[in-house]
Amino acid sequence: MSNIILTLSAHLSRCERAFVVALTGLLVLIITVNMVTRAVGWSQYWADEAAIQTMVLASFAGASQMARQRADFSVTTLLDVLPSPLVRALLVLVRLICLALCVFLLWLAWQWFDPVALARAGFDLGAFAAATQNFVYMEQTQTLGVAKFWFYLILPWFAFSMIVHGAANLIEIAQGGAADTSGDRAPSDADVAVS
Repeated sequence: MSNIILTLSAHLSRCERAFVVALTGLLVLIITVNMVTRAVGWSQYWADEAAIQTMVLASFAGASQMARQRADFSVTTLLDVLPSPLVRALLVLVRLICLALCVFLLWLAWQWFDPVALARAGFDLGAFAAATQNFVYMEQTQTLGVAKFWFYLILPWFAFSMIVHGAANLIEIAQGGAADTSGDRAPSDADVAVS
């Protein structure tokens, strides 16, 4: 089972990395188009909203990627003064709390999107909204004219991905090592604690 989780985490990590690179390139393109069109007096109002949505998507995907690489933000003051066994226990506790929060986020996203009720309504968005008073599928972006739920789908993806990455990190800590899954990062506190 642990090999399945580690393999799934590695595949998700590669997909997320490509997604973040693509979104970052798109963000640069959108901002460049926005600057050029404003400079010539032909502002494209959709560009601001597109840039914001792109940045939000990239942030969630990037945060998940950072967590897998153990490059997420942390305060290490306590870790620096504790003996190694306690550091390891604290790191496991932090990962378990993060895992629990991500499971909760996935549950909240499930409740919000309510795919069971949507299927019961025959995937008729109007009938779904009338039956549940949940208008998540009906809301449109202000200038892009795209349904907002397409952008909101990053939340369940993020939660699922973080659950997989968190489980993979816990497996590596439990196995007594912290395998480098990225090939391009510096050792983290977790690496130091389990070495």
